[in-house]
Amino acid sequence: MYFLTRLMAVSLAVLAGSLPAHAQNPQSLLLQRAIDAYDAGELTRAAAILDSIPAGMAQTDRALGALYHGLIDFASGDMGAARSSFRRAIELDPTLRLDPAVHAPNRVSAFVEARDSVVAGWQAEARRTYADGEWQISFDRYMKVSAALPSDAEAETRLVILRNRLNIPDPDSVDPPIRSADPAPADAAALPADLRLYSPGGAMALGMLLPGLGEFYTGRAGRGLLYLLGAGGAAAAGALYTNVSVRCLSVPVNGVCPQADVASEDTERPYLGYGLAAAGVLTFIGAIDAMIGASEQNERTIAAARARSGQGAHLEPPMISATGRDLRLAILRIRF
Repeated sequence: MYFLTRLMAVSLAVLAGSLPAHAQNPQSLLLQRAIDAYDAGELTRAAAILDSIPAGMAQTDRALGALYHGLIDFASGDMGAARSSFRRAIELDPTLRLDPAVHAPNRVSAFVEARDSVVAGWQAEARRTYADGEWQISFDRYMKVSAALPSDAEAETRLVILRNRLNIPDPDSVDPPIRSADPAPADAAALPADLRLYSPGGAMALGMLLPGLGEFYTGRAGRGLLYLLGAGGAAAAGALYTNVSVRCLSVPVNGVCPQADVASEDTERPYLGYGLAAAGVLTFIGAIDAMIGASEQNERTIAAARARSGQGAHLEPPMISATGRDLRLAILRIRF
């Protein structure tokens, strides 16, 4: 009996030692149970488990817990609480994403809206501290923006400048950067602090809010006016075109029913749905065009700033960048 007891104790010890540390963490186990309950549709139980988790979780786990709290609130119809939870999750972990293949589009949209709101605050603080010369604070905020929106051109450009000014190594570089006593590195000289750059994500959000507004934001008022008139005209045409059916109590005279004999009138708008659909398509196309236009405007602005600085043609390291249309891999980059 003693031998069997010892054997069981040793076996349990070996099994416990083979489990990953994350799985042995009680808080992580509770978090996983809450996620499993949410996946099973047991929202009340999932919320109760999340609320019962004691303090002390890792920051990434706290972010995941806030994210699922937001999903539970959204499913329960409490949109205010859902947005608050989503914002807290993004503030804890800017790299969080909702997979559209797993989560419903309306929940993904609510999460993206909350993320963009948080990122807008980071961007505003990053620009302010950058203009005030508070380099470290600006760098930290732009790092959060870059983590949340990897394709943000403004954050990418400013981080290059700030890394040089603060002598912070580029995590993508193999060799450490060469420190220089020159207070104005080449990139910083080529890209002045007052450089006007646009947010592609912000341009797209404005374009979805009102047709053409993203183009107005990026300084392309003509294109914005075309999208505004096109979408508005399509919606107005669908609403204004009517088909009136009259039920007459007598025989119409020359196709017209005397007013006294009109029993009823039915007004239909057969093309209203088509007009609204066309307006929606134009709005979406305009928003995508605004996002692409913002990226292209940023590229031209940066190129012009470098040309004015006298930097001329030069080689730049390889770069991977994501846009709304594709994923670009640049092996050899030459700037003029």
